[in-house]
Amino acid sequence: MAGLAAYFGISGQADGQAPGGPAQGGPAQDGPAQGGQVPAGQALDDLVRGLAPRGDEIADWHDGGGQLAMAVRAGIPQVHHDHRGAAVVVDGVAEPSTLLARYAESGAAAVLGQPATDPYAAVLADPTRGVLVLCRHGDGPPLYYARHRGAVLVASEPAALLAAGVPAVPDAETVGRFLGTGDCDRDTRTFLAGVRRLLPAQVLEVGAHGVRPVTHAAGAPVTPPLPVGAGARLGVRLDGAMTGVALLGLARTDPAPPTDPDVLPVYRAVLPGTAPPAAVAAADLRDEPVPVTVADVDDLLLGLGEPVPDPDVLAAWVVARRAAGEVDALLDPLGGTALLADTTAPGYLTRVADRVTTRFGVALQMPYRRVAGTGAARELLARCRRGLPAGAVPAAEPAPVDPTLSVLRALRPDVYATFLSASFTGRPGHDARAVVAGFGDLLAGRRTDAGRFWRAFLLERWLRLIESGAASRPADAPPEQPSTTTVDGARWLRLPVATRTLRAGDAYADSIAWYVTERVRAACADDRYRRRFGRCWYLVVAARPLAVTQGRVRPLWELRPGWWARRMSEFVRDRSWQGLGNPWTMQTAIDEAGLRRVLFAAAAGAGGRLLHRHGMFDRIAGEPVRQVRGPVERATFPANVAVAAAPTDPEAAAADLLAAVRAGLRDDAAAGIAGCAVVGTDRVAGGCQVLACVGDRPAGFYAAACADDPLGRLAGTPAAVVLLAPPETATGAPRPRRSGSRDARRAAAR
Repeated sequence: MAGLAAYFGISGQADGQAPGGPAQGGPAQDGPAQGGQVPAGQALDDLVRGLAPRGDEIADWHDGGGQLAMAVRAGIPQVHHDHRGAAVVVDGVAEPSTLLARYAESGAAAVLGQPATDPYAAVLADPTRGVLVLCRHGDGPPLYYARHRGAVLVASEPAALLAAGVPAVPDAETVGRFLGTGDCDRDTRTFLAGVRRLLPAQVLEVGAHGVRPVTHAAGAPVTPPLPVGAGARLGVRLDGAMTGVALLGLARTDPAPPTDPDVLPVYRAVLPGTAPPAAVAAADLRDEPVPVTVADVDDLLLGLGEPVPDPDVLAAWVVARRAAGEVDALLDPLGGTALLADTTAPGYLTRVADRVTTRFGVALQMPYRRVAGTGAARELLARCRRGLPAGAVPAAEPAPVDPTLSVLRALRPDVYATFLSASFTGRPGHDARAVVAGFGDLLAGRRTDAGRFWRAFLLERWLRLIESGAASRPADAPPEQPSTTTVDGARWLRLPVATRTLRAGDAYADSIAWYVTERVRAACADDRYRRRFGRCWYLVVAARPLAVTQGRVRPLWELRPGWWARRMSEFVRDRSWQGLGNPWTMQTAIDEAGLRRVLFAAAAGAGGRLLHRHGMFDRIAGEPVRQVRGPVERATFPANVAVAAAPTDPEAAAADLLAAVRAGLRDDAAAGIAGCAVVGTDRVAGGCQVLACVGDRPAGFYAAACADDPLGRLAGTPAAVVLLAPPETATGAPRPRRSGSRDARRAAAR
């Protein structure tokens, strides 16, 4: 696959006028141009840079006046010309000289080939007429265009248009339609406002008149079926259904066998926490399980550029990436659902095949997509039946479960974390609490609309990616940044201690002590810190990780809020996920203190509110309720998708940790540690609350040292070392050295 890019500068058109209009399928207007029209050379360079995955070599063409420019990026790129000065670039199987001859003889409409020929996309530039001709023959590779700063930009992928400066603004109508029904890639609209796509069998002309449709062949594009394998190295992806297993028979009936006919690689995507699909018992098949993670979801969205509703596309993407270098073509069961339903295959499969080929060098062949809704389906199924191995049928599940529900169950923690995030809560058009509650009902079997939750999950992650403006999520700040605070007039230095993620059943004292001792030893390499550690220092640890190790943290999908929890949470002012303003946290509070006590506390809180006496609810409910915390977005799993109750016996845990740290150091630093405290976020007053402390300092010291809740602001840092700050750290900068004698300084002062 090649990458096409083109530029048309509208020198005579006002900035406020968009080329073409909605009726002609033209791109939406992006507002008045700022900074003038973008130069053709700069715009083309930006477009080509955004097409980097489609090839290493570049060939370009410019007209003499700077109004038209084109480029193609591929392994062996070529720009073809004719004697009249017209030029064309092609992505797909087409003869460029034939396209130029047709255009010269019959105009732009003739660039569209005969229905029985192979699909392709082409961009033709005619400097004589001053126009660009955009063509997508059959179900050829996608083409996109947009207006930006007085020019029309064209590219094979929306990412290239964004790289050239087109604003990454979601299209509200497309997003809403996708969320409601899963519909996408059916018309010219894309998920990005202002970016439009060419439809199959469509020709557009871009000129001084704007973007004008030339022709569009109605109906589904006729695409001839490709020979399966065609002598190349072939692989097959199984999906656990009969549609996937049947492709094994198709691979065996290939008239041109692959290079190594004795072994056929068979790939199966394996979701987290699930058993792989049954292997096919055949001597000439090599089974290849491929794991799927949530990181693959973001990789898929980045590669496709826009979401797709079918979760099986995720499996196809991961398998194609794994098969890269091993096979040249991959038989994939995508489109099998449409075949069984006797409907046409969805249009987004063309986009999937295009991106897989350009990213991984694997031709994604979907035989079911080519015959769905046509009369060739019976012939294809007959070929599958002839070559089907004898032991293949048992590998298909007799009653396969909903694949969308299976993916959501496997990625359950990440789906919950996405729905609990601040960005999702702030999106208009939905109630985050209702979505979280509905997702819980879906997992419990009380709902069947798994597709809607999968699409909401994909949309949120896609919106984050385009809003970040980067291919990867921005990196978090380094967690081990020391900070200072003042307690009773003295400056204290706090060194955060990063640890691994703790799990239920972990030895809390031993796990934290090891990381603390390593942090102290590293700090003692500095003479200034070593002397401080030899005098006195303290350790503070967060309560939530302690609760995790004690099994006091319950994921949302394990909680079943009752009627009282749902009703009482509606009257809580704090609507954040951490407070009692959601049914899951309120249910945990009821489980900890009992329904009667919580009801009595709620009545006392209502009365105190009338008397302007705040905090009555927490005083009556007690510490167990006060320490209940809901999911925290910045926390590590499971705390980011779970409700945490107060840890059990925090004083004993602090004493055990103190003893473990002393045993691990066995030097002057071990003699210097004078206390340890377990602290948590104070939900009522804010800041830090001391649950328990041991040593020579009272609880007020630790509360003052952690008044800004340093442990609650950093993920993966459940502990911090507190010691007297060295002089240069205490003042924020090294002390300036005094120059001259004391008498000279006194004379200067006079």
